[in-house]
Amino acid sequence: MFLAFCLAITVYSCSKESETTPKPQPEPNPEPQLTGKIVFSKSFGDTVGVGIYDVDKDSLSIHNLVEPALNPYYVDPKLLFDKSGYFVTVQTGNNQFGLFYASADAKEKKAIQNTELFTVVSPSPDGKKLAIAHPDANGNYQLFQADISGLNKKQLTSFTRPIGKVNVANLCWSNDGTIFFMSNVDTPRANAYSINPATGHLKKIPNSTGKSMFFTSVSKDGKKILYYHSTGTGASEVFSMNVDGSGTRQLTNFGRLTGDAAWSPDGNYVVFSSDFESPKESGYDNLYIITSDGTPVRKITNNTSGYLWYADWK
Repeated sequence: MFLAFCLAITVYSCSKESETTPKPQPEPNPEPQLTGKIVFSKSFGDTVGVGIYDVDKDSLSIHNLVEPALNPYYVDPKLLFDKSGYFVTVQTGNNQFGLFYASADAKEKKAIQNTELFTVVSPSPDGKKLAIAHPDANGNYQLFQADISGLNKKQLTSFTRPIGKVNVANLCWSNDGTIFFMSNVDTPRANAYSINPATGHLKKIPNSTGKSMFFTSVSKDGKKILYYHSTGTGASEVFSMNVDGSGTRQLTNFGRLTGDAAWSPDGNYVVFSSDFESPKESGYDNLYIITSDGTPVRKITNNTSGYLWYADWK
């Protein structure tokens, strides 16, 4: 009897302990954080220049690198991966082009080169090289790799087309040193491509849209791209896709001009440009941040004149 009583007490105690002792809960996944810097081109309107948005501080500034009297047009600014500065091409009213470098705080500004050739560049992840695209003597755009100073240039491509000229734009690097870009090298439509600068191996990213695929950004791990294409008269939308052509996802659905998207450094967010909140034919747009599945997060500009293009996020 005493033994049975002790066993009953033991069982009761264990059951009470199991009822009152909470089970350990798994650690919640930390919320992705908005961080980094976003650069973009501010064209036309009341002010022009390179916009710098500090994501952490939610603050915005506009940099002017040349005299406004020259009627400058700023094209495709690209941040260094360490966010300390950026490169940008500036076209002036006399049809001259200049490649500029500026520090993120605008305390340092310098011209890298001046040319009559329209040139776009993108700095490598280690900050030691530039991917460069400009036309050759026949008017076909070619890809080059150079030192970060723009010197010691090595030609990577010899693009030609039987009809028309080859265009190259929107140069981006993934972390492994692959260069991604948009071109019409083998079709009248724009498509996305990648090239290994060490081997020269060129790869076309599948395009099943039947339309021009305007590539704008690659994720840092090189697994996903962003692009936009026309979805009707006066309308375009932003899409994401795996680099093998699978997993296409439409991220915006405004029925207005929307594009120029860029991945956040962690790949959890996307910044893009759109005029969906402005009156039609108003001639201005704004920049917005969404999650990688298209959920709205933040409007980062309050622009009322001119266009905000060529966003880059590091």
